[in-house]
Formats: sequence, C-alpha cells, structure tokens
Amino acid sequence: MSIRITLVLICLFIFAGRNPLLAQLHDDYSKSAFFTTDGGIYVVPHEHFKNIYGSTFGSVLGAGAGFPLSGRLYMHGLVSYFFKSDDRVEMRMINAGLKYAILVFDDMTVELQGGFVRVDGKRIYPNTGTPPASEEGTFVFGGYAGLGIERKLPHMPVSITGQAFHNVSHKDFLKWGSDFDGIRISIGARYYLPPPGGK
Repeated sequence: MSIRITLVLICLFIFAGRNPLLAQLHDDYSKSAFFTTDGGIYVVPHEHFKNIYGSTFGSVLGAGAGFPLSGRLYMHGLVSYFFKSDDRVEMRMINAGLKYAILVFDDMTVELQGGFVRVDGKRIYPNTGTPPASEEGTFVFGGYAGLGIERKLPHMPVSITGQAFHNVSHKDFLKWGSDFDGIRISIGARYYLPPPGGK
C-alpha cells in the first residue's frame, strides 16, 4: 500500500461522522496530560534497504505521552518499535519534542509536531545458529517533523488519532548498506487524564 493511499484512508477514517456537540469536552481536555498508543507502517525510502531486506517498509508499534505547556502546546514523547515479518532487522526509536494542536472543527484538531529522535538498530542473522546471531547498530540522534489528526469520541476522554512524520537521522552503516531515515504512518488511540479541577 502506497504512502498516499494510507494517508487518505487515515483522513477518511478520522473525519467520518464528526460531532459538533463536543467543543466543550475538547476544550476541557486540551488542558490535560494524555497517553497514546498506535500502530502502522514505517517506510525506509532507500534503495539499499530494499535490496537487502526485500522491501522499503515494515510494521511499527508505539506508545507515548503528552503534557500540556500552554494553550494547545504540548511536550510530547513517543517510543516506537520497528520490525519486519522475516525478523531480519529491528529499530527502536524515541521521539521527543513539541506538538501544537489547531482546532479545525468542534471535535477535531490538526497537529503540528517536531523535535529530536534517537534510533537504535539491530540486524539479525537467523541462519547462524540457535539463538541467531545479531549485530547492534550505534545509536543515532536526529530530528523529526510531521502532521497529525485527532478526532474526539463523544462522552469519553478518548480520541482517535492519525499521524505521519519523517525521522531524519542519517548514519550510514557500511555493513548494513542503509541508514535510519524513515517515514512513520500510524493510526492510534489517545486517553486524556481528568483535567485539573475536573470531575
């Protein structure tokens, strides 16, 4: 599935059935900390990666948290695990930065996000014995930037989210023939803690 088709599906899924009665709930919980979990695909758009591992994408799972700073500005952190079905390569990513929510409908926001990323990699050799041999990659620091969409659900402090951002963390590994750049596309859920002074 192409990146473009995936982004369109995320938008249709989240924008369907918006509810204009959620404005007050959205404003209340915009001042609350939240926890989030998501899953999707991670695309490594490098020919060397495709030649070595058979494709340019794999699965990604993540969990994170956000803490309100001022208005709709949040400090945000996300821990992700990237893997391929053949278990030949893994990546562990930590994104930390800022997220700013722009209210576009009563129950929906578009989010701008960016910050720093740390990436650790592991290449696995499944045919070298039991347990299989592996090689750790030196961790790399870089940056990331992207967009997100959030849709509030009625009568509960939960929302559906979609996001796409680009990790830029160049570090060429001669043995691996690639680097850790990638585009992360996901759908998830977000749970808001009760707002300060709320019920």
